[in-house]
Amino acid sequence: MYLEDLFVVPRFRRHGLGGNCSWHLAQIAEERGYGRIEWSVLDWNELAIGFYKSLGAAPMDEWTVYRLTATRYASSPTAASTSAAWPSTFTLSQRFATLPSAPMRNVVRTMPMNLRP
Repeated sequence: MYLEDLFVVPRFRRHGLGGNCSWHLAQIAEERGYGRIEWSVLDWNELAIGFYKSLGAAPMDEWTVYRLTATRYASSPTAASTSAAWPSTFTLSQRFATLPSAPMRNVVRTMPMNLRP
């Protein structure tokens, strides 16, 4: 399972919310037979890294994140050799629609929670 974002407003940190959310995601992953949960964290975010390590998570140092922007794509040899333009809008559901037997039930979306004191 890929976790896009887990953000707890600073004043609500250290109350177990992140741990509870992580536990709940682990339960979902186990119920669905997933072997792991993965996410990205900026290397300077020591607070988050410490939290993730406290959960038992380990960094995947052998992986490198790549990013492609519309500008870089437009100047690439691939774009020049095809008529495929960068899409002006491209949603997650469009991406999965291009895959055989789109596994949308396996996508867990996260959204900000409005927690009040």
